[in-house]
Amino acid sequence: MRNLLFMFLTIAVSSIALAQKHLPSELVEAKKVYLRNESSEQKMFDKIYELIQKWGCWEIVEKKKDADLELVLEVARRTTQRSAGGKEYTYLVAKNKDGDEIYKAETRITMLGSGTRATILVDNYRKALESNKKDK
Repeated sequence: MRNLLFMFLTIAVSSIALAQKHLPSELVEAKKVYLRNESSEQKMFDKIYELIQKWGCWEIVEKKKDADLELVLEVARRTTQRSAGGKEYTYLVAKNKDGDEIYKAETRITMLGSGTRATILVDNYRKALESNKKDK
């Protein structure tokens, strides 16, 4: 039983690492990004804007047509049988010029502040892109 569990965990971790190594070219090659807030979380959106600006990986543009990539902040509440009030999921979704979703960072931790959740989302992109550069 222990060997089976170890094998399962090894496969799961390998799959996660593999997923990060094969990022879409539109994400890796993007130079300009347009940010859109599809949530009611203005403080979190402002923090995401600030973090991306500080990071310096992309130039933030004011018009979607000028961007190589669109990042969309989304918040969704999902109810389950276990939680009557539901769980809140926060996403930072990358879309290409055609509007297709090409990458998604998420956090399910709602008890954290908006600044912390924004940091988690942006760090997901930063780590994925840095990992992609190391593997080349």
